[in-house]
Amino acid sequence: MGRPEGPGCYCYANNVLKQALGQISQEYPYIVMDNEAGLENLSRRIVQKVETLVFVTDPSARGFQTLVRLYELAKEMDVRYDRLAVLVNRVRNGKMPDGAAELTQKIGASVIMSLPDDDEIADYAEKNLAMTGLTSSNPVVRQMDEFIAQIIK
Repeated sequence: MGRPEGPGCYCYANNVLKQALGQISQEYPYIVMDNEAGLENLSRRIVQKVETLVFVTDPSARGFQTLVRLYELAKEMDVRYDRLAVLVNRVRNGKMPDGAAELTQKIGASVIMSLPDDDEIADYAEKNLAMTGLTSSNPVVRQMDEFIAQIIK
């Protein structure tokens, strides 16, 4: 985001980003925005209409609570979307955490998918390697391919 204009203010950077997204969204069939974790991204109203809104959480109870807060904030900020999808990251033992089905129903997500906790990805992160080096046989890459196929159909 660059440097703040004042204590905690990124208004100029946010306005530039909002304008740039408005321009390029007319030229590309897909635009992916990867925001930092937190609620402020929605409250900045950089994007107000998306085809698919994807929330990513970890499998913790606190992560699920935060996801519900994100959902409620998106409604409050009148962020419009056609589909809501949820990715539950770093799931252990291949088992979706308790409460995932209830969460999906509560927020009306049309897609929910888990991504496994993966040693190869942890190694890449520790070594500061680009994730583009992962092969298609990696379980997270396979799940992401499936997730993308579900949200673009």
